[in-house]
Amino acid sequence: MRSSLLAGTGLAALAVLLLGAADPPDAAQAAAAEEAGGEEGVALVAEAATVMPIEGGVSARPRPGWRGSYPTGAVFTGVEGWVMVGLCVTPEGKVVDPVIEDSSGLKVFEQALLKDLRGASFLPATVQGEPVYQCMRLQVVYNTPGQTGARTSFLRDYRKLQGLIQAGALDEAQASLDVLAKGTVTLYEASWIRLARASLFQQRGELEKAAAQLSGCVFGKGAHLDDPKAYRVALRQLFQLQVATKQYRKALDTWADIEKLKLQPEDARIEELAGELRALVDAPRHIAFEGEIRQHRDESPAYWHHELLRRKFAFDQVEGRVERFDLRCDWKRARAPISTEVTVEVPESWGHCDLYVYGDAGTKLALIEYPAASPGTGPDGSPSAGL
Repeated sequence: MRSSLLAGTGLAALAVLLLGAADPPDAAQAAAAEEAGGEEGVALVAEAATVMPIEGGVSARPRPGWRGSYPTGAVFTGVEGWVMVGLCVTPEGKVVDPVIEDSSGLKVFEQALLKDLRGASFLPATVQGEPVYQCMRLQVVYNTPGQTGARTSFLRDYRKLQGLIQAGALDEAQASLDVLAKGTVTLYEASWIRLARASLFQQRGELEKAAAQLSGCVFGKGAHLDDPKAYRVALRQLFQLQVATKQYRKALDTWADIEKLKLQPEDARIEELAGELRALVDAPRHIAFEGEIRQHRDESPAYWHHELLRRKFAFDQVEGRVERFDLRCDWKRARAPISTEVTVEVPESWGHCDLYVYGDAGTKLALIEYPAASPGTGPDGSPSAGL
């Protein structure tokens, strides 16, 4: 009997080291990237995730002319960055509860965006012309033209870093990476730094961290990598890492991006893996996920984030203290205390949903997702509660 690829996704599917498959940036790429600059000191807003469409639905969006403010210090130094934020927009258009989900790593941009969103007014989402509550993601890109490539010193040091990683000198490579990252200026450089971080994390077996690094450098179809080969390699690697760490909904989204490219013979293995993943999602049995509440940023409450695959779920085996869950969906939002005695069922009309679980850092819990045809009971036979 042939074994399942999903059964061995820990490292077996990750044989190709990222930096061994993608060439480092070169001066020609850097020069081409520099010529692609735009207006100076621009914070461009782009919706990072498309909501599930419904009949007569129009998504919330920033009002015409709204854009994030570019931090003054970053403008003077030419530093670029980006921030991904999850937020909700009330029927009145008020932006509430923004959560920084990812960024290029500079707090100055994170703080600037949170300040800009505090009290901001967007055009609310509507269904059949009626304003509704909506949760969404925005990605704000801070761009300064003329410096979007890589400096000669960066290219030189990056090649040395790549050599250390390929030689297995991980501690020395980490020290070199830390120094190089502190001097990163452009989005182009930041994207390649993320590739290096992903490779280091992967070699150390820290697959979730590796996936997070790759996710941040493939947004916008890898525009800031400015290298189609590196973008393809990063997508393939990201997909495998997301499957290995059971980030299944993200993996399906990544596979959709891979399919938009012309599949190559070397994609056969991950194409098979994608088929197994789809079969798992559609199978008439539950899927269990393990989560841990973590402190992501010093100033924010600790939480665990999970992207739901299915419409029905229940909490189980909580070890520690949990406070509440926040279910942020395309077309609705629900917040409630956590109970292991009920199963929550989410209407299809709510669209895709992200689950945030708040509590003490270090708290561990299990989440069970049930197929649509499963009985309306929780793990212990308790009743189902519809939203």
